[in-house]
Amino acid sequence: MKGWAATNNINWGRNIVNQVIGPHVDGDNSNSDHRIQYSWYGPHSQAPVDWEGDWGCPNYTKGGPLGASQYVGTVILHSDTSPNDPSNDMSQPFTTKYLGNDTDNETPNQYNSVVMGRYYERMSSGHPSQTHADQIGEGYADIWGGDAGGFSQAQGFGPFDLEYGDSIRIILAEGVNGISRLKSIEVGNNWFEHEGSNSLQKPGGGTTTDNDEYKRLWVQTGIDSLFNTFDRAASNFNAGYTLNHPPAPPSEFQIHSGGDRIVLSWKGESAESHPNFDGYSIYRAIAKPDTVYEKIFECSASDNVNEFNDMTAQRGFDYYYYIVSKDDGSQNEIFPGTPLVSSKFYTMTNKPAFLRRPAGETMSEIIVVPNPFHLRAKQLQFGSSAQDRLAFYGLPPQCTIRIFTERGDLIETIDHTDGSGDELWNSTTSSRQIVVSGLYIAHFETPDGESAIRKFTVIR
Repeated sequence: MKGWAATNNINWGRNIVNQVIGPHVDGDNSNSDHRIQYSWYGPHSQAPVDWEGDWGCPNYTKGGPLGASQYVGTVILHSDTSPNDPSNDMSQPFTTKYLGNDTDNETPNQYNSVVMGRYYERMSSGHPSQTHADQIGEGYADIWGGDAGGFSQAQGFGPFDLEYGDSIRIILAEGVNGISRLKSIEVGNNWFEHEGSNSLQKPGGGTTTDNDEYKRLWVQTGIDSLFNTFDRAASNFNAGYTLNHPPAPPSEFQIHSGGDRIVLSWKGESAESHPNFDGYSIYRAIAKPDTVYEKIFECSASDNVNEFNDMTAQRGFDYYYYIVSKDDGSQNEIFPGTPLVSSKFYTMTNKPAFLRRPAGETMSEIIVVPNPFHLRAKQLQFGSSAQDRLAFYGLPPQCTIRIFTERGDLIETIDHTDGSGDELWNSTTSSRQIVVSGLYIAHFETPDGESAIRKFTVIR
């Protein structure tokens, strides 16, 4: 019995561009030891900017992170030559095809000979004379090819002579890579804020005054990043997954919020017993845990500690942390000299830490910060991730905070009961609405009847 194997993958939408690279492909795309199919966001014909300006899907109104700067794809790690020959057949896949998501992407049905005939044709059609990406060139993928749903990647392996019970082993890896989120933010902002005469730094050296070219070149560095991912996948596979491991993560990681510092402590007996152990690194994020983390501390085996005081934290901000154990870099066979580190997910915190001051001694110490609150000054207040935040400082250990509009409507009640002098409020009413511009009145009342009033202004 003649047999085929097929895969469909990477279906993003109508403006996705698909490329094929490998020794099994003829022409300009054959110069690679790997068999790769990858895809990326292709500029859209209806975007407010031209072809080059839409690379990476930027925010045209305010800059910031690019909306689609990543490359995604697959690499074939192994394909048996036949059921009786497990050697790697570098001529596979036999077919690398792009399929119309609306016109071609149908489900096989073994009882429908017409459908199965079409499916067989797709699996066994070989390689197009030009890849999808080469045919589109500098055009727009969303208006190329006549399929309203766009085109996705497909692969076909074979033909194989299969007897009953025979099997074929095909191994592939999927990967996603590109410029980092921090770089994506930097590039998006530079592109948006660029003035024609300013020079922008291109990857690899040199400058340009063309902000569209600058953005496209940085986005396209993601191709090398994706190929590096595939190199690592191939190295791991060829080594039989006998990988060197980093030190174990700390068995316990504790965070204590203080008045002038946040104290981090950990237990690392299992990590420190690793023969190549070389200390710890601590990373911190501000306002939310699912964002960019910055390294704030590192030690080596020679100056190893199990506690760190974060003295750079500021009142009114939420902080999230993780700690990793690291080795001395001698075990990294892919990037020699670069330390192997434990996974951050063992120690990443999801409960915020923040500075708190002792409770005030008198009601006269209560203040509202910032006052006035101005949305456009968010970076000078509590940052863009907590752009609606106000703080009440100098509070008594326990009190009830009632917030009224200028005309006396009660919009929120906050019970302050933690014994500290701080309480944070994200400008949200009891009906879960963000407050509008205006004058507001905060009334503070202790359990024994002491009270105080503070007025504050919101500008949006």
